[in-house]
Amino acid sequence: MSKYEEKVWVVADEELCTARVPLGAEFTSDREAIKSLWGALDTAMFMERSQVENDPTYKQIIPYVVVSSGKRLLTYRRAGSEGRLTGKISFGVGGHINPCDSLRENNPPMMVVLSAADRELNEELYLEDANGKRASAIPLFRGKTIVKGILYYDSDAVGRVHLGLVIPVDLPWGVAQGLRLSSENKDMAWEDPDDLVKDPSSLETWSQVCLDAIAAGKLLRR
Repeated sequence: MSKYEEKVWVVADEELCTARVPLGAEFTSDREAIKSLWGALDTAMFMERSQVENDPTYKQIIPYVVVSSGKRLLTYRRAGSEGRLTGKISFGVGGHINPCDSLRENNPPMMVVLSAADRELNEELYLEDANGKRASAIPLFRGKTIVKGILYYDSDAVGRVHLGLVIPVDLPWGVAQGLRLSSENKDMAWEDPDDLVKDPSSLETWSQVCLDAIAAGKLLRR
């Protein structure tokens, strides 16, 4: 019996270039660029992760959900399956898009992305009820979610083979206080971006890039 091989959603580099998705910038929130990306993702496909993990001619699509409550950002320390990020602080929740996120054939790319983001959030975070027990699924994606930016950083091995879609979600503080981190990662905290700027090297690269975007007013309302 063959070993199960994870399949991940990827798009060919040449399709991104044809659609003029700007890979020269680390972060872009340009609406036309995001619109172009959806066109390129019409050609996305599922491939075995081992085939593309070190192949920059394909970009693995990653929903990167930035959870905030007012000025505070939800942060945690990486301890998951991506060994190249272990130990780094992140404020992006997300992961690879798998076939289970494509609910039916010809599902629009945006629905595939949001389905994956919803799944990842509820794998990595949960709401605790008044009795200290795990409550129902986090209802963050109910027609209000918008991709606000594209992340691409080609100066390290992880960045060269991934493309991040940044999805900001702001929660009331009362709801945010009930969030808990699942066992895959650790050291959850709510941080002010101004404090994170003091030690940016502790952050994973994508969070460093997002922190710059926040400071420039391109991502969150401050």
